[in-house]
Amino acid sequence: RWALHVALRAPPAPHSAVRIEAITRVDHPCFQQRGLFAAEALSAGTRVLRYCGVAKLRLVGDRGDYLFALKDFCGDIDIDIDAGPAGNESRFINDYRNTGSAQPNVQFTQARSETGEAEVWVEVLKHIAESEEILVSYGGQYFSNSDDSD
Repeated sequence: RWALHVALRAPPAPHSAVRIEAITRVDHPCFQQRGLFAAEALSAGTRVLRYCGVAKLRLVGDRGDYLFALKDFCGDIDIDIDAGPAGNESRFINDYRNTGSAQPNVQFTQARSETGEAEVWVEVLKHIAESEEILVSYGGQYFSNSDDSD
């Protein structure tokens, strides 16, 4: 039940605190792609929006650009949230590496709703100014050719 809830929790309209924009800086690793930017100043500790997508059982070798692995939420069952086929603005959050930012300004935070259902939030780590790109650490495992392991 909670997996279906996660999959269907995407808001019906764009979130007003963020906007999707084209990356126009040629030195940005996502040049000519899109990123998520603050539409207003965001304070540290704020949960901006949920990471939404289709919840599915994790398969060995399954890869995707928009997978989030839920950890320790359903006992020994491994669940991924795949925002590729059905996600919200949160799937446009880029990794901070090589963007000019020394560190991410948001993190993905697992939580449970009041009714006990699994949720993943985009939580602000440090103040984000209006028009600043929202950046997270994908973790070293995302980059298969990387020695980085955070």
